[in-house]
Amino acid sequence: MPLNIGQTYDLPGIGRVRIERPTAKGKKKSAVRISDGRRINFGQAGERVSPGTARGDAFCARSMGANSRGFNANTLARIDWGCNGRKSSRS
Repeated sequence: MPLNIGQTYDLPGIGRVRIERPTAKGKKKSAVRISDGRRINFGQAGERVSPGTARGDAFCARSMGANSRGFNANTLARIDWGCNGRKSSRS
């Protein structure tokens, strides 16, 4: 499920987040957790998210080993790419 700027999502294990424009240079998006206001900037600026492609599968396989639990940039990027294990899928 691509995370779109301006939308609010209820993400399992994270809670309710609002996707906004990034506040950090070089990042594509920012997620603000509604319950506590914590902000995480994620995604590489200028790159296109391509879930369900060979490029998406490569990203999911590469990012699977990183800490992907909780409210962090890796978890948000994996949700954005539609990762399910080592594979990427369109929603």
